[in-house]
Amino acid sequence: MLGVLFVFITPLAILTYGMSSKQTVTEFKPTDKGWWEVQPGVLARWCDDNYKCPETPGMLKNTYRLHVWCKDSDCGNILAYVNIYDGKIIVANESAQGIADRGDQLILSFTTNAVGSAVRLVRFHADEKGTKNLYPLIIRTNEGN
Repeated sequence: MLGVLFVFITPLAILTYGMSSKQTVTEFKPTDKGWWEVQPGVLARWCDDNYKCPETPGMLKNTYRLHVWCKDSDCGNILAYVNIYDGKIIVANESAQGIADRGDQLILSFTTNAVGSAVRLVRFHADEKGTKNLYPLIIRTNEGN
């Protein structure tokens, strides 16, 4: 007599297959990747030798870049200020702004003519109003050009 065996795989079974009851799933910790919380639900990290950000237009040698992630909050209008130091002396103050919604990531660029050795974020504000439905998203294509 022939028997038929039916196997049903659910997403839960796929995730738990081969795991013993003693194993745990490692939770994502932003701080392990250099992120810190600048405002509730908003994370940031400096672009440097440890973390390479995508290139941004108009980058000069004295450009400092801050990667901002609106992880759990609508950022809305973002305004950030930095002090640029040469040793212990502030040689420049710069600002940058951007607009982002929950889940968005953006790069804020602070460019100066002053030569500095360090940068410090001194003020960060996101108004948390978001930008959804203000204007439609237009996707530009090169077709027909």
